[in-house]
Amino acid sequence: MINKILIAFTWLVIGLFGGFYGSNYYYRIVQVDPAYIEVSSDTDMIRLINKTRTEAGLPELIENELLDKSARAKACDMRDRKYFEHVSPEGVEPWKFIVAAGYKYYDAGENIAMSYTSTKKLAEAYMNSPEHRDNILDDRYTEIGVGNCGIYQVEHFGSRK
Repeated sequence: MINKILIAFTWLVIGLFGGFYGSNYYYRIVQVDPAYIEVSSDTDMIRLINKTRTEAGLPELIENELLDKSARAKACDMRDRKYFEHVSPEGVEPWKFIVAAGYKYYDAGENIAMSYTSTKKLAEAYMNSPEHRDNILDDRYTEIGVGNCGIYQVEHFGSRK
């Protein structure tokens, strides 16, 4: 008898909480516009970039894990070595990080940023900067990677060989 009560109680709990997570309420929470998230994911940044590209009549960029890796490596290099430039103090260009990650490219580009806590604010800053905007809207690029390390954010764009 106790076993039946425990089993029934377990199913009741699963039903209550399972129903909540499967409800429309949960769906609305998960589908929050990334523009309103104070700190969000790299995927949210890519969604905002692709929204901008689509509005400009361009195809969406595909996330590439090698470009994610190179962007993160560049962001961590800037953090660890305390610089904020496309080219390191020793003259290392962004392309070295991209090649070191194993990405073979025809065309590549980089956006860097520092100290943004909002995906929306960072995306707006990129679009208000002619050079960053040019990378985002460059029709030669087909793939993107995003990496963060501390307060540094990096986007690497590319098209493969």
